[in-house]
Amino acid sequence: AEHGDRFRGGALVTLDALVLLLWRRAWVLVIGAGLGVGVAFALTSTMTRVYTATATSFVSAVAAPGKGASYESAQFAVSRAKSYPPLVNSPEVLQSVISDLGLTRTVPDLVKSVSAVNPVDTLLVQVSAEAGTADEAARIANSAARHMSLRIQALETASGKRTSPVDVQVAVPATAPQ
Repeated sequence: AEHGDRFRGGALVTLDALVLLLWRRAWVLVIGAGLGVGVAFALTSTMTRVYTATATSFVSAVAAPGKGASYESAQFAVSRAKSYPPLVNSPEVLQSVISDLGLTRTVPDLVKSVSAVNPVDTLLVQVSAEAGTADEAARIANSAARHMSLRIQALETASGKRTSPVDVQVAVPATAPQ
């Protein structure tokens, strides 16, 4: 066999024959690519735009006096921060967001568009909100982060005590995404 020949299924096919075959069928490839691009454009242009904004809260623990207290307080805060993300979807938090912003949405509807995560081994809780406008997404994320902080403070304050062992503050407010 000559250099560049390939053996396929009992037939000897040259590279020149393969290129010629592809050239003759190029219109199929062009039409297929054009249809794919057209369908993708049509689908994306009819989809509703959704904007996502994220506010970041910082969790800190009130340090007790003594040697090594700062380290123990930081470890306590990290361990507690892991349990906070589900609180953002509590009815108390979401109803407060609805009242705060005067939204017409319901709590079950808002649950679908608000979420929170605690990046592994950090003192951060990131609250994200999705909405139809960039400004509304930022306002919802900031309100949810603020009301989640208040809910955490209430839950962490032991009965009969005046202060919580943790402090949760919005460290980086959400801004309207572009």
